[in-house]
Amino acid sequence: MNQFAGRLQIESGQFWQWEKSRQINRHQRVDSVLVRDLNELEKKLTNEKK
Repeated sequence: MNQFAGRLQIESGQFWQWEKSRQINRHQRVDSVLVRDLNELEKKLTNEKK
């Protein structure tokens, strides 16, 4: 796994050149989803105060 998805491959961008990585939807990555969810929660919480 380190051969394809090690730190060097991720940081250099080589990982995204790998055929199997193209199956990953970048909009569904954990960090993207987490930020989206946190933004939605912030909106809900600030709207409830009003």
